[in-house]
Amino acid sequence: MNYRNIWEMVKVNILYSNPQALTNVQKKREKYPDKHFSAYKTVLGQQLFLVILFLVIYLSLFLAVDYSQASGYFSFQVALFSIVAIVSGFTMLFAVFYESDDTKLYLPLPVKEKEVYFAKLISSQGGSLPFLMPVVSLFIITYWQLTHSVLVTAAATVINFLLLLLATNAISIILIYFIGQILVKSSHKKMISTVLMVISTVAAVGTIFYLQFTGNSVNESGSVSEMADLPYFRGFYDVIKDPFSTASLLNFWLGIGITVLLLIFIWRTIISNYFEQFLSMQANQPVTRKITKKTSDGSLRQTLLKHHLNTLKDATLLVQSYLMPLIFIVAFIGPSLSSGSSFLASLDQRFFGVALLIGTILGNFIASPSSFLGVGISLEKNNYTFIKTLPISFKGFLRQKFYCLILMQISLPVLVYFILGIFVLKVPIALLLSFLAGMALSSFVVGELMYWRDYRILTLNWQNVTQLFSRGSGQWLYLAMVFGSLIFGGLLVALVVIASLKTSILGVGIGLTLLILAALGIVHYYIQQRFWKKIN
Repeated sequence: MNYRNIWEMVKVNILYSNPQALTNVQKKREKYPDKHFSAYKTVLGQQLFLVILFLVIYLSLFLAVDYSQASGYFSFQVALFSIVAIVSGFTMLFAVFYESDDTKLYLPLPVKEKEVYFAKLISSQGGSLPFLMPVVSLFIITYWQLTHSVLVTAAATVINFLLLLLATNAISIILIYFIGQILVKSSHKKMISTVLMVISTVAAVGTIFYLQFTGNSVNESGSVSEMADLPYFRGFYDVIKDPFSTASLLNFWLGIGITVLLLIFIWRTIISNYFEQFLSMQANQPVTRKITKKTSDGSLRQTLLKHHLNTLKDATLLVQSYLMPLIFIVAFIGPSLSSGSSFLASLDQRFFGVALLIGTILGNFIASPSSFLGVGISLEKNNYTFIKTLPISFKGFLRQKFYCLILMQISLPVLVYFILGIFVLKVPIALLLSFLAGMALSSFVVGELMYWRDYRILTLNWQNVTQLFSRGSGQWLYLAMVFGSLIFGGLLVALVVIASLKTSILGVGIGLTLLILAALGIVHYYIQQRFWKKIN
């Protein structure tokens, strides 16, 4: 293989997956014509900063736990973040390998199939690597607690992280390969790819929930959750404690052997058939249909509604919009909820204001830059200009689209949390309804902001939906919303609880409810004046 060719294609694919970075560099060149700016280096710098940020944040979070006495909790957290990395890598790899229009451009060029494949694989790591960085923090802390040796800790962390990275990538690659094999044989590629990717991700989320809510108990001191050691994942603990034990043999060394077999299968079967599989999937693509004007207003509304729903039939969009926020929330608050369900069931219903506040905070996860609302208008592509020429109200079209998207966006989370609240956590009904109301109202208002943002940075020439997520520093905005909600929202909830216990639970609840409703109302009014009323 020609490694120079691979590196050049890596740079191209980095820009392909982050077109907004190229636009930002062009703007900087216009502003500072005497300076040299590299677009791909800008993207790599952002991804590196993101990796370091995750590493530092989780180092501070994991320091409080003595993992040398909690191997089960260690294996649980390795499994949790590995699943998150597989899901995020799975969606990113599928978009880069099979939904990219640039692959066909390489066919007449003097580049090898393996070079194209490795270039795409390397360039897509930035999308999933940050979600695996908490494992590095976990390894550093655990290995130091077990060995108290800087050299052993550093070497073991690097080696074991690379092994885990290989394993997660291998699983993601094999998953998308078999999905591709199914798509090759079907004329309904869009629908089948969406269904298969959603099923795979739901299975991953289901695994997380299963790990969270089973086999978990609190020890006598109440400080650390005692969990069963999970096969394979416990191997990264066992090999440091006793590298030649039976547990290490079954969970670590056997795991390496299986990973090697998977890599051999990928090298001999998947990589060598990439072009053939890609071209077969590109054959007989469905023709995009445009909206036509109907004579009946009722039939027009139904046609537009079907059109709005059809724009959402993208597997990556569905996974990112629905399931990734659920995974993020479960990853952060799942263990505390699973070990404290009896506590939640006995909460005083006068804490409805606190429940409303928590729901309002969680609404930020649902209406994000990578949700339906954050990219909904840009999903129109060529239809956007066409719709503006139709004898219908464009403002009415955008309003109908917004209401359709917000309904689709909040319906699943509300249903999931309602079921969890009633049957798993057994939360009092008044608190649960307050929580869901806060989540729905917050999602509506934040969704308006994201919808407005999409209108301002409208992008119609995208090739895969992941390009829309990174527009306007969308990844940074999403992270700011996630960590801002968790950190500042958590502090605010703690302060409100303390104030309620020291003064009046009911009084603080009523005052907090009025304050939240007033704040959301003011923001909604501002959006009405600055966005909705100014649409032509």
